[in-house]
Amino acid sequence: FRDIPAGTAHELQLPQVEYTFEPSINFASKSDAQQSYIRIGHIGGKRDNPDYAALQLMNEILSGGFSGRLLQVIRTDLGLAYSVGGGYQSLPLYDGTFFVTLSTANENTAQAVEATIGEIRRLQTERVTPKELEDGKERILNSLVFRYTSRGAVLNERVNNEYLGLPADAFNKYIEELQKVTIED
Repeated sequence: FRDIPAGTAHELQLPQVEYTFEPSINFASKSDAQQSYIRIGHIGGKRDNPDYAALQLMNEILSGGFSGRLLQVIRTDLGLAYSVGGGYQSLPLYDGTFFVTLSTANENTAQAVEATIGEIRRLQTERVTPKELEDGKERILNSLVFRYTSRGAVLNERVNNEYLGLPADAFNKYIEELQKVTIED
């Protein structure tokens, strides 16, 4: 690659985002729909947050598929939704989103929303169990082996890290930080 001339650096000029807003509930009425499609959201975070690993683990505990609290409580325990999930995105260039999505029978809408918000609040006010913490870490760590299945995937990650201003060892640091996350975090 040394014979390829260097290009001109291009600075991204992202627009400023207004983070002050009034919470709102918005409805789109569809009288022919048998289900309510619910989206609950908020601003997420940036990748350089020192709590990045803890936030990813929090996300796994809350909405990590069949093992996440949302699916266990909203679907399995309460029977209010067939699918429920969400995510906490931490992006390198701008704040991601925190969201929950679910669908439920129209008559269950209020109960499903209350139960979903209840699970988010429970995560804020009650400590996760040691089992939730360890199981969440294991699920994340086990999923990472599928991220880099080829040299091309590794190279792509390194190029992206360089482009986004992340350190070359961001992946290794993430694993180290994830393993150190405690219940208190």
